[in-house]
Amino acid sequence: MTSSVKMLKYHARIALKGFWSAAVSGMLIYAAAMILAASLMLRLMTAEATPFRLLLIFGIGLILKLLTSLLRAGLINCHLIILRRERPKISALFAAFRSWADRYLFVELILTAAEALYAGGLILIARSFTGVLLLPALLIWTAAGGILLAVLSLTLALTTPLFLTEADLSFGDGMRKSAALMKGQRLRLLRLIISYIGWFVPAVFTGGLSLLWTTPYLLQSTCGFFREVMDQYR
Repeated sequence: MTSSVKMLKYHARIALKGFWSAAVSGMLIYAAAMILAASLMLRLMTAEATPFRLLLIFGIGLILKLLTSLLRAGLINCHLIILRRERPKISALFAAFRSWADRYLFVELILTAAEALYAGGLILIARSFTGVLLLPALLIWTAAGGILLAVLSLTLALTTPLFLTEADLSFGDGMRKSAALMKGQRLRLLRLIISYIGWFVPAVFTGGLSLLWTTPYLLQSTCGFFREVMDQYR
């Protein structure tokens, strides 16, 4: 049986009952890591721009992005544990660091490369076109590139929970299995994610504090989506 977006969110609220403190604690650790990474990047970017420093900023930025992606995988691991009605320990946050970290990093590198290609295309168009052709070219690339990037992200969306639940799954097999699982499911996952847009609005007025509750809610819903898709696949 395929649950509606409304039902997936309802089941997420039920799963989080009694586990909100654990979910918010994990989110606090993740937020602290993100703030630390952002402050380091900001400090580097405010210094004098030289070719070496720009290369250093790019390198450190990529490393921080990859490290935080492993921590994000740990957050998903915590919510998969909650889905089993168990209380996750702090060590669950670092599961991706301990077991086959390269699998998560390869997927993140693919997505990062796609994002860089998309951004690079916008810069190239801005430099190559002038006058009346500039706006249409930007709109076409924004729409086409955005759709392709979204399809890629949705296709690989289940790689992280697959790696967390199937320890022997290789990088390539994980990508292929995620693609197979997401056939016919991309729009449903996209609708689920979009349904949370309103929940993220309060973050603007609370200095991001509301994300400590909204993000676990979203992650729990996507973990429920993963379990349902896996059950149908079997």
